[in-house]
Amino acid sequence: MTNAPSPQKTSGLAIFSFILGLFSLLCCGIFTGIAAIICGHLAHGKIRRSNGLLSGEGLAMTGFIMGYLSLLTTIVHIALAVPAIVSLSDLNDRIAMTSDLNNARQIHLAVIQMSLDGTATDNKTLGFPFDVGITTVTQLKSLLVENNYLTAEEADALGFEKFLIGNISESDPPSTVFIRSRPDDAPGPTIIFLMSGDGTVHKPSKTSTGVDPPREPTWLAP
Repeated sequence: MTNAPSPQKTSGLAIFSFILGLFSLLCCGIFTGIAAIICGHLAHGKIRRSNGLLSGEGLAMTGFIMGYLSLLTTIVHIALAVPAIVSLSDLNDRIAMTSDLNNARQIHLAVIQMSLDGTATDNKTLGFPFDVGITTVTQLKSLLVENNYLTAEEADALGFEKFLIGNISESDPPSTVFIRSRPDDAPGPTIIFLMSGDGTVHKPSKTSTGVDPPREPTWLAP
C-alpha cells in the first residue's frame, strides 16, 4: 500500500509578504515595502524548492511586486518634493529680503527727513549720523524717536539691530552706502540702501562698498 501524498500547504511567508506588500501600497510605503520584497523573494525560493509541498507562489510574487511598486512610488514622491522644498526656501528668502528692504527704506527716509528739517531750521542736532556726532545705532534710533520721525513702536518693528548703518554726511555723494542688512562676512544676500533713495540686492561680496571716490563708511557701533 502506497503512502498518500502530503497535502500541499500555503507558505506562511508568502501570505506575510502579500500582506506587507498590500500595506506598503495603502499606507506604510517603504517601511513595509522593503520587508515585502525580502519576504516575497524568500517565500518564492522556498516554494520552488519544496517539490510541490508548498503553494503560494502567486502570493509571494504579488507581495514583492507590490513592495517594489511602493518603493518606486516613494522615490517618485521624494523626487517631486525636493524641488518644492527648495522653491519654498527660496520664497522665504525673497520674503525676508523684501521685508529687510522695506524696513531699511523706512529708516532711510526718516533720516533724510530729519536731515532736511535740520538744514531748514539750522538745527545742528538733526541730520545724518556723521553731521550730528552719532556713533551708535542706538543713538540714531533714539534721536529719530525723540524728534517724532518714528514712534517707539515703529522703531522697534523696523529692527535697527539687524542693519549696519554707515556714519555718513549729507555732503557725501548720492552713491554712498547708508544701510546694509548684513556684514560682508555673513552668509546670504546683502541689501544695500543708497542715499539716493534706491534699494538694491547684491550677492555677498568682500568688495569695498564706499563711495566714488572710494571711502569705506565708518559703520555705527550697536
